[in-house]
Amino acid sequence: MRNSSGSPPDNPTDDSFSSRTALLRAAADNELSSAESIELDSHLRALPDDQRVIDFERRLRTEVAAASPHCGQAPDALRRRLEAMTTVAPALPYPSRRFAFRPAWALIAASVVLVATGYLVVSRFPAQLPTQGEIVNASHRAALTRFLAWQHTDCEVHADAIKSRFDIGPADAAPAQLARIIQREPDLGTLRTAAPANSDIEYLGAARCAVPGRGDSVHIVLGYRNPLDPSQSRLASLFVQEDNNELSLVPGRTYHMRQRPGDWDGRQITVCVWRNNGLIYFLVATSPEVLDAARISLNAEPATADL
Repeated sequence: MRNSSGSPPDNPTDDSFSSRTALLRAAADNELSSAESIELDSHLRALPDDQRVIDFERRLRTEVAAASPHCGQAPDALRRRLEAMTTVAPALPYPSRRFAFRPAWALIAASVVLVATGYLVVSRFPAQLPTQGEIVNASHRAALTRFLAWQHTDCEVHADAIKSRFDIGPADAAPAQLARIIQREPDLGTLRTAAPANSDIEYLGAARCAVPGRGDSVHIVLGYRNPLDPSQSRLASLFVQEDNNELSLVPGRTYHMRQRPGDWDGRQITVCVWRNNGLIYFLVATSPEVLDAARISLNAEPATADL
């Protein structure tokens, strides 16, 4: 991805630069093929700072997804004018034939106007997330579930890089360090101290993240080792966010975030959610077995309701 001197390509139109951009955007969209995932692993080993680019792109997508449904509709008069601009007219004989291209350019112009209109609407009427105990709306929930899936799946795909990417730790010191981000210490249950040798769950690391919503958040990665077959290990993710009352959760109760059509891009992911002492906890895993082991280690109650 770099030239012989080790620096980025000077020409932004260079094929390697374009390939890098496409690879990082595909990673942010979670649309990598198996071969591209291998290519990304190799790329990030050479250029680990590009992980920040991917994280930024993902955060941008989740923020847009959460905000866009709140945009007002374009005025009917403007919509009719734009539709009229994009109506295809029959080609005219030469010399007026050059006007046959007008619809294509009009379509581009219309798209720019629509984007600008949407931008103005968002700027003039910023999206307001639910407050005062209202149930979170569908658009925010979609952005939230997509984010959880992306981040947890990314950890599973790049498990060999967890130690370097999630560098807040060790377990006994992590709560105090995480409190600098989310304003209070998270309850890590039995993980507060180094996990016993016979524990199924271990703390692997943590880092700042960007869970959709108004509060700061962190991502904690947990390792699960099958007690019946220690050679089998899997991951769980614990996301902790400042509680701004955006979810209608009863303190002390644990909820399941059930999958709906389109959630998590079809992945089989299980999520438990609870609130405690000013923080919201999202526990994510790809199997109920791992989820339950992590939930017990975190002293969370079994889920008794759906979110």
